[in-house]
Amino acid sequence: MPVAVGEVIGLSIVTIGIYGVIRFYQVCKRYLDMQPKNDSNFEALFWTWIGIQLVGVLTLGIGIGVLAILASIAIGAVILSDIIAVRSSALKAHGIDLPLTSAGTHIALWVVGSLLSFVLVGIPILVYQAVRFFQDNERIVSAWASPQDVQAN
Repeated sequence: MPVAVGEVIGLSIVTIGIYGVIRFYQVCKRYLDMQPKNDSNFEALFWTWIGIQLVGVLTLGIGIGVLAILASIAIGAVILSDIIAVRSSALKAHGIDLPLTSAGTHIALWVVGSLLSFVLVGIPILVYQAVRFFQDNERIVSAWASPQDVQAN
């Protein structure tokens, strides 16, 4: 199921990011389904990340809030690394070779954008990272639907 990038960005703005997080979760679950034999910790990491985000937001006025937000940034980077490795492995197993955004690029954009979001400069960086993630997903969905048009490894 494709994810319209504009829809995700627009509805994420309206829902203060909640819609984007839900769509991210759905896409990641689909990647896990593409590669059923994996040792991903996505599920545990994702819900830990959500919990730490909530603690961080609710306690931002005191020291623990900042520490929780910093921890959630680190966990977010681990989640991206994990799910992109699963995605890459699944595509390789199915003989699909696509030009996709690298894990390093996603992680760098996530970390820099998250750290700078405290001064609002990071928000466009995070939006750009999300756009890249969902554009990659659109390429994968298209390739999955018509594998004859995709280069094999």
